Amino acid sequence: MIVKSTRPGILMIPDAGIKLRKNEIATVEKTSPQMESAIKRGYLVVQDVESAPASTPQVPPPAAPPVEAIASMNATDAVARVGLVNDPAALKELLGSEKRKTVIDALKLRLQELKSDEPE
Repeated sequence: MIVKSTRPGILMIPDAGIKLRKNEIATVEKTSPQMESAIKRGYLVVQDVESAPASTPQVPPPAAPPVEAIASMNATDAVARVGLVNDPAALKELLGSEKRKTVIDALKLRLQELKSDEPE
């Protein structure tokens, strides 16, 4: 599925790991809850593969950042990137050294998500 940002500024969707400027597109497999909210508000539109212009650059899926890089980011970017980390040990390491409340909350939430995804 192809989604396109219609928001005048930057549109960040942390749970999908995408960051789009106006008229940028991204290819996603399925929509996330935050993407659904952006679609309802009109910030994001869903396009068919056939209707997407060939000249529009596609945003590649983001790679998980190195753990050290999160500490040097501003809080907004750090919270967005925490959602991409899939290593509980790395999250716990960050949790021990992080001082920003919003990032700490995001780390705790991500740890809970990873624990709920583990088979018992």
